[in-house]
Amino acid sequence: MTLYLVEDDRQEKTKEQVSEILERIATVASKSQGELIEALIGETEGRLFLIIKAIDRASLEQVLENAGLGWQLIKEMRLIGQDLATVRERKDKANYLVQWNLPPGLTMETYLQRKAEKTPLYAQVPEVSFERT
Repeated sequence: MTLYLVEDDRQEKTKEQVSEILERIATVASKSQGELIEALIGETEGRLFLIIKAIDRASLEQVLENAGLGWQLIKEMRLIGQDLATVRERKDKANYLVQWNLPPGLTMETYLQRKAEKTPLYAQVPEVSFERT
């Protein structure tokens, strides 16, 4: 099983539409041995960012199509700093999604080095806690 980040098609949706889509995705994903792990709503009303566990990309695309969700981005992903069980336990704690524009050619090694250098700075902002990457 693989984790995927899905960014929807940027079409605005009402809260009711978002709820219905998420219910359909969770149902359809579970029928194909997948799982909706997390859903975040972006600053534009109804714009979705999803983390979904699926057998492969083709089965994920089928889940999204069957649930009636268009997408503009699907990326294979991995968690850094936490395992999936911890994410499930703490999923209601995260309140914001921060979207970064990473420079072209950035390697995972360079990213992790920069992250290690910057992480101590988070302690200087006590009202904000960083959950995971």
